Amino acid sequence: MIEAGPRVLVPGLANLAPGVERYRIRGGAVTALLLSAGDSLEINDPEGCQPVEVTAFDREGQSDPGLLGVQTGSPAAGIVGILHGGGEGARRVADALAEQSVDISAARAIHGFGPDSPAGETLRLTAQANLVCVIGTPGAKMLAHEQNPPTDVVAWVTRSSAIPEGVQVLPDPLVNGFQRFETVSF
Repeated sequence: MIEAGPRVLVPGLANLAPGVERYRIRGGAVTALLLSAGDSLEINDPEGCQPVEVTAFDREGQSDPGLLGVQTGSPAAGIVGILHGGGEGARRVADALAEQSVDISAARAIHGFGPDSPAGETLRLTAQANLVCVIGTPGAKMLAHEQNPPTDVVAWVTRSSAIPEGVQVLPDPLVNGFQRFETVSF
């Protein structure tokens, strides 16, 4: 297949088609995404054996797995544990959910993968309405004799329509914006 025009390739940058977004969810962390009706979400576990929980919240802050096309869900204990743990990203997600009056303790989650899942397994979901999606990769700190740390997963979002200008969500900052550096000369 021949493409319509030339594409600039920049080493080190993802060459994604328009409307495709990539998110890395660190092991033991959570990420929140805004999805519109018809958007598809694919979560890939590149290393295997990493449990994943996905919750969806409607505009009223109610959790419903049906918003992602799955009829049953179970308590989102892993996401709740991460949010109550208070890590840097977890605080930001918890604060954003609290602003929307979301009761995370009552959330129902779609559980994907497991302790024996193979590397490269993918979970595919489609948003049935506009929603906030929270993806969590629960896991405890690694014990040296078990060799089972929580690992990163990758989420791919394919938008059903282009995002209007000015609605894009900025990515997480690369560094803490409150750091202070001083240069002392003698």
